[in-house]
Amino acid sequence: MRILDIEKYGPAFPYFEFGKFNEIEKEYYIYHIPRFELILRLVSDLLIKRNELNDGKTRNLKILDIGPHFLTEILRNRTQAKVDQLGWRYDFVTKPRNDELHIEFDLNDCINESKWPAIEKYDIVVACEVLEHVYTSFDFIFPFLKTAVKDSGFLLIGTPNAVSLKRRLVMLSGRNPFDRITTEIYDPNHFREYTKKEMVEIVSGFGFKLNTFICMSNYNYINHGFIGKTYKLISSFLPYSLKDNMTFVFQKFERL
Repeated sequence: MRILDIEKYGPAFPYFEFGKFNEIEKEYYIYHIPRFELILRLVSDLLIKRNELNDGKTRNLKILDIGPHFLTEILRNRTQAKVDQLGWRYDFVTKPRNDELHIEFDLNDCINESKWPAIEKYDIVVACEVLEHVYTSFDFIFPFLKTAVKDSGFLLIGTPNAVSLKRRLVMLSGRNPFDRITTEIYDPNHFREYTKKEMVEIVSGFGFKLNTFICMSNYNYINHGFIGKTYKLISSFLPYSLKDNMTFVFQKFERL
């Protein structure tokens, strides 16, 4: 039985009432702390860049986080930006402040342009641990996402690496490395995962240019026993193409 030491890891981002969370939520939080830290650093750097593009003049910078969850609340508490959210409401984890918006929209509905919400443009749009959960073609989704990003603004994507060492080892053992689709509408598991080459080719086709790429096994395997700790150690020596989690920063340009 795994013991979740939330008292040890909770202080990393002390914005949550952990007593409200079930064991699955607590495990998710602990597992993803290194990823939260990485995204926070990247977003903080991008906010500085956005101010530099504005001749260094301080202004109200705006972030749209797609798929509100722990990361949304972290961005609200650790940046000076306004953070709107798009997706399903998750108020017991994160709730918009008085000047912030919740936009109720399922990205799978991008297939029907008449359903697209009318939203403003943002300095940074964040879509982490989201795109692998949608079943609608990116040919419908990225035209919508593009409307949400300001010119020269940034689109930050975090998604698993479909061909990581972990996936390959499981497949070599004769097992399917991907979970079955569930009946849970809010968490059906992953419909499709991607490689770096695929993601860059897809997103670049919609007026974005790759600015930053990071591939790390940056999950917290503390609750995965000896095997998890050993895998984490081995992963630190792997080439990026075999690591677990990909993070992309794309910049929007109308003409490339």
